[in-house]
Amino acid sequence: NDALLAGDFELAERLFNLALKWETEHGSPSRQGDDWGSLGLIAGLQGDLQLAMERLQQAARLHREAGDMRGVGSDLLNVAELCAAQQDWEPGLKICEEAQQILRNVGASDVLERAASTYQVLKRGLLVSTFDATLN
Repeated sequence: NDALLAGDFELAERLFNLALKWETEHGSPSRQGDDWGSLGLIAGLQGDLQLAMERLQQAARLHREAGDMRGVGSDLLNVAELCAAQQDWEPGLKICEEAQQILRNVGASDVLERAASTYQVLKRGLLVSTFDATLN
């Protein structure tokens, strides 16, 4: 995490891949999901949104398999934020709604504020995308 916070994405990716290898051999699906989620965030920060999406979806699958619903909600929220970055409004809204429901169910109030903000960004994006730009 220190390498990621310092902006050394190459080192962070190497370290998370090593952690993922270890977790795959010895650890739990939930921790593997954590590593995949971190790798997804790194890919997103490096501008590879497709790879980020794939990694975050893998993280959500592993968190779900482990019964870590807070992890699933966080992963889905990260996917929704990537949808917003790609201006993929409708799928982003659906994914964000699912993330909010899961986070509400597990009492993750600390993440729900971010989820509500992301939902509003997606909702505004969808609304603006329906306006005819030639009328401006």
